[in-house]
Amino acid sequence: LSLWLTLLATWMLTRRFCASPALALLAALPALLFTFRWTNLLGGSPMGFAMMWVPLLFWGIDSALFQRQWRGALLAALAIICMRWGDTHVFFFSVIALPAWCLFLLLVNRRQFGDLLRHGPAILLRLALPILTAGILVIAGQIQKSTQLADTTIGGGRAWREIALYSPRLSGLWSWPAQGVDAQIFLGYALILF
Repeated sequence: LSLWLTLLATWMLTRRFCASPALALLAALPALLFTFRWTNLLGGSPMGFAMMWVPLLFWGIDSALFQRQWRGALLAALAIICMRWGDTHVFFFSVIALPAWCLFLLLVNRRQFGDLLRHGPAILLRLALPILTAGILVIAGQIQKSTQLADTTIGGGRAWREIALYSPRLSGLWSWPAQGVDAQIFLGYALILF
């Protein structure tokens, strides 16, 4: 279900930028070919399932801002909340990617951006309200979780040495026999051939 929803959401996203539905589907297929996704999904990691929210978040932001659709704003808000509940890493990296995504959308929709500004901040606020509400809920949940964990051994965070110990090496991108965390970032021959 997660893979099919990912393909559907990625197709909806690529459809926005492709004239042909078939070409958009071809552009969406790499979302299913990442070895990293399969490793996490079949390995039991919540990250494998939570990654389906990423294209839904990006499509929702585009739909809310440049098509002025409430469903896009609501879907982006739902994606933010579900991402945070599903996997912290997916949530963290998706939120970090949002400014770059919004900048990309502004560049692609330069003509619409002026029209969007002319319609006034009230429309932007109305469209952004569900997303801002989701952000506030996530922040409130994080504050509550942090206060509960403050007195535990993980309250102080992780040391750089510990982070390095559990981080993949760059060679894992291309090395078929990579082991452990290095294997998690392997791109796979199918994606390279595609």
